[in-house]
Amino acid sequence: MSAIVAFVKGILLNIAQRVGNSFKSIVDWLKLAYSPCPYWRGNMLSVKAHGQSPFQGDLRMVITRVFRPSSWNVMEVAVMRPVGPPVRAVLKMFDRRFSPCARDGRLERTARDEWSLELEDEFVDFVRRGAADDWEEYRESEDFDAEEKRNRLQDEVERQLECDAAARRQIARYQNVAGEEKTKIPRVYAATSLGLNEEIGHRLLEVRGVLMEYVPGFVSDITEQ
Repeated sequence: MSAIVAFVKGILLNIAQRVGNSFKSIVDWLKLAYSPCPYWRGNMLSVKAHGQSPFQGDLRMVITRVFRPSSWNVMEVAVMRPVGPPVRAVLKMFDRRFSPCARDGRLERTARDEWSLELEDEFVDFVRRGAADDWEEYRESEDFDAEEKRNRLQDEVERQLECDAAARRQIARYQNVAGEEKTKIPRVYAATSLGLNEEIGHRLLEVRGVLMEYVPGFVSDITEQ
């Protein structure tokens, strides 16, 4: 009798676990679908590509997979083409808003700080009125003290600059490999950019990224470096 009870109990627990997992998946999907973060499976992205044909100009791509955990926003994408099937590729975006390492304090010059729509609105205004440019100019001057206290908007400038620098390092690293290592490293198709504000075409309001060849198994490097 006890064996039957244990068997039935096991079935019920298994069912409950599956229902719980399904519910969690639905909740996670709803969070992503209604989140301002564009990096979720099934979403369509439009980016500027700065490479050779066919990876140049305006590109549309569908996110088919999101790599997690990851320091940056790394996705497998299907790049649409005017003629022929989509190109399977990997897109890595260095987004100060949503990249984990840009918000959790891992970057050299910024502290942990959560992003919000309200913060972004303030930052856009900070850029619009020229205060962000003034801060950037000041931080490059001889009078700048790296230890002085910064406000959140100045921190966002630092975050953006560090993300841009990380994107440049990543592209340079993949483009400058040679010898045997070159056969193991994904090819860079194009540097990419994604504008964050249609009214203000400012480099501090762009997300830099890199579109690269999909290489099976080459995951840990592109997600962490």
